[in-house]
Amino acid sequence: MIRQGFVQSDQFLKDLVKFNIYPENPNAIQELNSMLVDLGIPKSTNPLAPKNVILQHTNNWAEHNQLPIKFLNIHNWQSFVDGRDLSPVWKIIVEEGVNRLNNLLNEMGALFEETDKGDCFEVAGRAMIDLTEEQEMYGMKMVHAFVRGQGELEGRRFEHAWNEQGDVVLDNSNGNNVVMRKEQYYKLGGIEEEAGAYATYNKEDTMINMLKHGHYGPWDLNDSLQEGK
Repeated sequence: MIRQGFVQSDQFLKDLVKFNIYPENPNAIQELNSMLVDLGIPKSTNPLAPKNVILQHTNNWAEHNQLPIKFLNIHNWQSFVDGRDLSPVWKIIVEEGVNRLNNLLNEMGALFEETDKGDCFEVAGRAMIDLTEEQEMYGMKMVHAFVRGQGELEGRRFEHAWNEQGDVVLDNSNGNNVVMRKEQYYKLGGIEEEAGAYATYNKEDTMINMLKHGHYGPWDLNDSLQEGK
């Protein structure tokens, strides 16, 4: 299961415990706090670093300590910058396993095998239509690609669609809610970023292709690359 939530800097460890996360390194929180001070948190004589730099450092810290979390955003960035809030509130995702993705790949393969369709292209396309200004500003995109089935469907390669925000995959097809780091998702799905097997679209690209083709996709995938039909 993969969950999203919020943690506050002034009670960071307490909030992590709510997600059943206990850093093995006894100095992990102290190291995080020291790093944040260098980045200007809390506000001090050190200049405040840009938000993307802060998020990069906190994610490096999480990876170094082998914590199953990803820092997505500083939820109260503007109110922290202008002094209304004294400490950041972090938006995170907690990766509690990969079974959900494996189940989704099995489900998608079965749908294509039985009905030659699924709802992934429509769900991903509608997400692009409904983008908020913030999502568009931070580069939300849609991906069409071939993925490889798992378990009983090993050896199958079929079309799939999802959304990405930065290096985080958002896959809401077939009623699921998969939120996972791109690197892990691509590895599990056997996704190859090659011509005919992989295509990405921003909001404008998505709208143009929908109008041009009259459907949600796929638009640029090579059907001959399917395997195990």
